[in-house]
Amino acid sequence: MRDTQLTDRRPYIIRALYEWMIDNDLTPHLVINIDVPSVIVPIEYSSNGQIILNIAPNAVDGIDFKKERISFSTRFQGVLQHILLPPVSIIAIFARENSEGMVFENHIDTGNAHFPPPLHEYKNATKNKIILSIIKKDDTGQPQKEQVPHQADNKKKLEINNNFPGLRLV
Repeated sequence: MRDTQLTDRRPYIIRALYEWMIDNDLTPHLVINIDVPSVIVPIEYSSNGQIILNIAPNAVDGIDFKKERISFSTRFQGVLQHILLPPVSIIAIFARENSEGMVFENHIDTGNAHFPPPLHEYKNATKNKIILSIIKKDDTGQPQKEQVPHQADNKKKLEINNNFPGLRLV
């Protein structure tokens, strides 16, 4: 037995299951943890820190399985997006037709790296009274800055101001 550490088997299993699904005329989907560093996906289509992606050949272009990443291009509501997924971000691969596939263990080896809490766990801003500044044009075409105050007691007001997909709290 070797003393060296083995490479991660997840990218090999994902590629093998993908090929098996395609060979059997199934539609492969990936469940992605968007909170893993280096994940590039359109977060406005995510829910609870996850996004499900159809990776069938008719849904993606240029899919590339490598040990360190899976990448491809696809369209979301007609807009071309480039997707980049470290294998460790993939929670599961499954076929839409029969749910055959595999769920991977949740453990992510991050070494000594410190990551902020997952995006979906942020509830309220803590230090500043201003959460967000929105720049929009008024009727004359002049930019106007609108301040959105922190409203801890008024959840309804927060929900109204939470309609800005694609904004990430960093």
